[in-house]
Amino acid sequence: MKGEITFFEVIDFSQKIGENNEILICAKGKVEVAAFDNKKQNKANITVTGLETSYKNNSPLSFNLKGSKPHFYWVFLIDKDENYYLLYPRSSVQTHVLPSSKPLLLPDPYEEDWILETNISEEKNSIIIVTAKEVGIEAKDISDFNKWSAWYKSLPFNSRKKHLFNFLIYS
Repeated sequence: MKGEITFFEVIDFSQKIGENNEILICAKGKVEVAAFDNKKQNKANITVTGLETSYKNNSPLSFNLKGSKPHFYWVFLIDKDENYYLLYPRSSVQTHVLPSSKPLLLPDPYEEDWILETNISEEKNSIIIVTAKEVGIEAKDISDFNKWSAWYKSLPFNSRKKHLFNFLIYS
């Protein structure tokens, strides 16, 4: 079944050493999956260039986005503690329609640089880029991830898409 995990909660977790000294991990969880339907997909695909797989501490983050369709998009940074930070759009006055004709440089030249920082030797972070055909959410709620996420889950699956990119920050 093709679908998207919309909820996951760990109910029980155990680990033990197997007979060949391998580590066996068992996790029981409550999982909700929204199945994709067979309708024609109307999702925008994106191309990301300039995003590295590792960055030195205090390095700027920048990359280019290009879309296959002029859809709305949001860029979030997910830190090592799984906190979500909205990177783009930063305000309600910014247009967040991903153009299909030319790449868009992020961060916007009029914004402050996005500086990646860590206080440990190596930290895993992610960028999640979400596209949708329609907005349907008030600008003030876009930066509240829980409200934004609830709205996103209400969209038809054939008009939304998530793109996840992992990278390391090292000192």
